[in-house]
Amino acid sequence: MGAGDKAVVATVVGSVESESGNRYEVRWDQMTREVYVFRERLVFVGMAVSVGEAVGKVRAWV
Repeated sequence: MGAGDKAVVATVVGSVESESGNRYEVRWDQMTREVYVFRERLVFVGMAVSVGEAVGKVRAWV
């Protein structure tokens, strides 16, 4: 399963705005705990045990 396939499984749980004003979608797969950020493409950010942690990881990433 490639990163594109993960986008289907990972649920959109929020969004984060960067300092430059760009908005990034936070996606989290509750089963695998994988966190992704999406703007123009899907990028694996890390692992999280909760939605709050997932959003925090993406905030740190942007």
